[in-house]
This record gives sequence, C-alpha cells and structure tokens, in this order.
Amino acid sequence: MSRQELLDQIQKLAPWHHHLELGNGLSTSDQPNLDTTGKEVTFLNAHSSFQFATEHVLPNGMEGRSFLDCACNAGGYSFAAKDAGASRTYGFDVRDHWINQANFVLANRDADSSGMAFEVADLMQIGAGDQEFDVTWFSGIFYHLPDPVTGLKYAADRTKELLFLNTACSPYIPGEVEVPALHYKKEGVEEVMSGVHELSWLPSGPKVLKDILKWLGFAEAKIYYWQANLPDRLKANRASRIGIVAAREPGRLDGLRELNAPTDVKPAPKTTKPAASEQVNTASVQPIAPEHRPQRWEDDFSCNALDADAFSDQPAISTWDDTEFEARTQISLPANLRSLPLLEMKNKDQLPIPNSEDREGYSKGQDARYWISGLRDYEHVQAAARTRDIQIDRILDIGCASGRVLRHFACQSDTPEIWGTDINGRHIRWLSKVMPQNVKPVFVPALPNLPFEDNYFNVVTAFSVFTHVDTFESAFLSEIRRILRPGGLAYLTAHTEPTWEAWREQVAQTGSDLSEKVAQFSGLKDDLAHPMTQDVQTYRRTEIGPYRTLSFHKADYIRTSWGSFLTVEEIIPMQHNLQTCILARK
Repeated sequence: MSRQELLDQIQKLAPWHHHLELGNGLSTSDQPNLDTTGKEVTFLNAHSSFQFATEHVLPNGMEGRSFLDCACNAGGYSFAAKDAGASRTYGFDVRDHWINQANFVLANRDADSSGMAFEVADLMQIGAGDQEFDVTWFSGIFYHLPDPVTGLKYAADRTKELLFLNTACSPYIPGEVEVPALHYKKEGVEEVMSGVHELSWLPSGPKVLKDILKWLGFAEAKIYYWQANLPDRLKANRASRIGIVAAREPGRLDGLRELNAPTDVKPAPKTTKPAASEQVNTASVQPIAPEHRPQRWEDDFSCNALDADAFSDQPAISTWDDTEFEARTQISLPANLRSLPLLEMKNKDQLPIPNSEDREGYSKGQDARYWISGLRDYEHVQAAARTRDIQIDRILDIGCASGRVLRHFACQSDTPEIWGTDINGRHIRWLSKVMPQNVKPVFVPALPNLPFEDNYFNVVTAFSVFTHVDTFESAFLSEIRRILRPGGLAYLTAHTEPTWEAWREQVAQTGSDLSEKVAQFSGLKDDLAHPMTQDVQTYRRTEIGPYRTLSFHKADYIRTSWGSFLTVEEIIPMQHNLQTCILARK
C-alpha cells in the first residue's frame, strides 16, 4: 500500500484504542477517534504498558516464549510481545472491529510478524483449543465477563509460566479494609470499548483477585500496578485499576517489588499515643494530614514532579505528505489561517508532536487539529502585537503545557527568547528534550510567584489559566504586571458569559461530552440551568492537588477588576475555542 492508502485505511478502521507504529511516519493515532455513539476512545501505548509490566519478571524479554492475548483489541500487546522476542502469539477478541485492526497492522507493519495470529472469538470459543502458552495476557476483560472466574480459569488452564491480569476494580476508599467480593455491574453494549454481555462484575480489590489466582493454581501473585483514580473526582465513585502478575513457580517473582497501596493515594500517617508520663505541648501539635492527601508535598502545588516515564511522540508535521496534510487541515481551518502559506509553515516545523496523553487534553487523537490550534493562537498573538507596534523579543507563555503555541514561535518566527512555565513537570521535561535552545521551559508550582525579573517580557500569554484560578487571581495579575515591560501586552483567556451560555446549551443536549466534565464540579450542573448571576463563579472538583478549579468571569468584572492591574483594551468572545480572549497592556 502507498502511504496515502495506509492512512485512508487507518481512518476507515477507526476508532483505535492501541497506538501502534506502522512505519513511514504513520501510526494508528493519525485520525479522529470517536465511536458510533460519539464517545471518544482514548489511546493506549501497548508497548510501553507491556514493558512496564514485564521489565522485572522478564528482564531479557520473551526469549522465544509463546504468548496468549485475551481480548486483544488491535493486538498491541501481541505486537509488543513479538517485538520482545516471542516465538508464537495468538490473540482473540469478541469484536471483529478490533480483529480487523489487528490483521491490518499485522499485514502492514515493518517489524517481524511471523508466528502471529488473530481471531474473532469469545473467550470460551477460542480457536487455540487446548494449546498451552508460556505467558498469558488477561487485560481489560475480567470486568466485562458475566462469569469472570470461569473465564479466567479457561485462560489460566492454558498458561504454563506467567499470567498478567489487569482489571478495573470497585472504587478504592482509603482506610477501608477490603471485603473480598465480586460486585454486580450492568453495562451497555453500544460503545466499542464496552463488553458484549451486559452482565458483568467488578472485583472488590487485590484480595479477591489473589484468592482467585491462588485457587487457579498459581504459587504466588504480586501487584505491579494500582491506581485509585481519586484525584480526578470529588467522590470515590470511579473504578480503580489493578495489575497483578501470577507465577506457577514459587520464587519466580522475587525480582518484583509489590505495591501495597495505590500509587496515587498517600497512606494515612501512623500515629503513636504518648506515654502517660510524657508532657505534650498541645499548642505545638500539628493536625494529622487527611488520608486523601497526595503522596508528596510537591503534589499539592504541581503535577508529575518526579515523572521519569518514556515519551511516545508522534512524527513531526514536516514529515507528512503535502496532500495528506491539506486534506487533514482544510476541513475546519480557522479564518485567520486561510491566507497563510501553510505548506511552507508545515515544512518549517520539524519538532515531534507530543502523544495525545501528553498535551493537556488538546485535540486527543487529532494531531493535525492540535497543530492547527496552536498555529491559530500564535497568529492571533502576533496580530495583536503588530497592531500595537510591538516587536516580540521576549515572550512568556504561562501554562504552556507541551508547547502547543510555543512550538510555532520557535519554528515560524525569529523571536530570540521564548519562555514557558507549567505546573506539570512532564510537559516541561518534554519541552526541554525537544525544543531548540531559545525556548526556555521552567517548571513552577501553582502559586503566584513567577521566577522572572521585573519588566522583562514585552508579551505574556496565558491560555486556559485564569479559567482554573480562584483564590489567587489578583496575585497572578499582579505578577503579570510586574514582569511585563511598560507598554507590554498580556494576552489572556477566560470563561465569560458567552462561554457559560454555550456550556448551558451543550449540557442540555443528551449525551454531550461536556456533561461528564460538568458533573465533576459540585454545583455546576445545577447552576448551568440559569444564566450567570455573579461576577465570578468558581467550582471545585477536589480539595487536593493543583487541578481543582473551574472559574467563570463576567466581562464587566474583567474590565473593572483586572483593569486595576492592566489596561484592558479588548475583550474578544469565543476566540480561543469557547473561551474569551482579553488583551491588556501595562
């Protein structure tokens, strides 16, 4: 197939869940990713997940072992096992959608695919029959089965050495002792990521899973992955996720350190009662930290501070075929870009595109739209500067994420100094790795104290920052005023009345993707039933970590309150997606 034919087939087979490389600069992430119900399907890097799970129990790779991939989806784990040295792999899934994808990748990837097979089959009807496999992968299937114990036994009976079990579990509640059980869960069958049986069961947690694995004849089992998913919700109502590896031989897992609690929840601190003879100065006793606090102090003010995971980048936009590029960018091209030499600009940008999971929610699974959205905002900032006779020589992008806008200043302009700050350490680490030297990324806490000297920048931008600021709004505005030169431009965005009305309309529509986001913020859904009533309306989804707030401002409030710090010159509704752009000068 030609490159364009491969791309067409990738798009035809969408949505994809597994991010897989096909060579020639193509991957399965190169297309919009919605299923027939309009639900977005997230991408999973199966190779990275496979390496994470196996690195301590299979340090030299598969070394000729055979591999059974249950509910294989697009075959990502099978391909990872093959690339790690598996001699034979067999993957099956009940949905032909996924097997069509797996066979497409099998036929068109560059790497060795000998000894690999995929089949449409239910677990109890797989064509592998009584064949045995050295390693079995049982991921994302246990909690979709009407009889998960029998299903797992069917796979375990064909497993000679190791079984990897990855499943959703009942919501994790810190401090509660697990009572081993399987909890009934009815699920729909319409979404492509759902099961097909309607009836399913959530395990209570690791205890019940280990009990089942022991009953199935595995000598030992250890937890290698455990996420409670608490920081993303106000209440503990979201399923947790656990990965366990089980071994037939005792001692086989000695090289693996087991997790005793979710890695995203800090255990409650241990306290000791002082002896009766001890004198306690109650005035100096500090309150015990809440059990829902993050793991480390820096997690109160930042995200991914100690992250060291590998990146999985997308190819640079400059590697795209011109025809392909035009086809993927002309569909919804913003008006301010239509007269620009886009092909020339494309060829200037030789930086990789960050993976969907590493770009702060912007255009998941749609690399072209991500690139275009950054170019749109870059051009708006440049136009605003030109109108005010500002020649940008030092620019700061507050909340720069993985450089959605900064990349265009680096590739399309000769700006000498391009600075970016973000509270997500992973974003800053990625920028430091891929950007040229005139781009200077700085990892900062979510506090209004920017590490720059007075009057340093002639342009400061903040996209989707004041939409998440509540208690320190005035301090952030004061900091922006301090670091701007006299006459400098602040290009900021906020949620204003038009945003509120657009959200009201979308949330009222049944099945709106926005509804799930709104439900995270206490009181927001009820308030959206009415027009904005206050100058500033803020909502929180959690009381821990930096990502907690959603803020809405009335335009008149911005003119008067923000106008105390900067001269507000323009307020442009809906210029940054549904957000309002505020152009202000020092």
